Amino acid sequence: MIDGRSSKTSHWAARAKVVMPGKNSNVRRGALAVPLFIDRAEGARYWDIDGRDYIDFVAGMGPAIWGHSNKEYLDAVKSQLDRVFSLGSTVAQQTLEVELAEKIVEHVPCAEWVRLGISGSEGIQLAM
Repeated sequence: MIDGRSSKTSHWAARAKVVMPGKNSNVRRGALAVPLFIDRAEGARYWDIDGRDYIDFVAGMGPAIWGHSNKEYLDAVKSQLDRVFSLGSTVAQQTLEVELAEKIVEHVPCAEWVRLGISGSEGIQLAM
């Protein structure tokens, strides 16, 4: 047991220590005194592998702005995944890209053109 955590947390903490330096992959991780393994999330709440619940005050660092497991958001994502999963190529586009670009140009006064990227690094390369 690690600082009162269950055998589940102790088990996963021991496994992580062997293969993950620094305890986890998030470079912005705060300094927690004890390991924390999240099992699921809904709305603004997390539950760890031991069943304890927590409030997500940072909305998953942005992606959970509508809450975890938001039905409307998940339905939209699933609908798109059923149509096209990924076009990771330089030869094809999807109509949704054009519609999004039109909305950005309409609502952002200084935006005349739009380029979409899949990472911050790619966005910087496109801007240069």
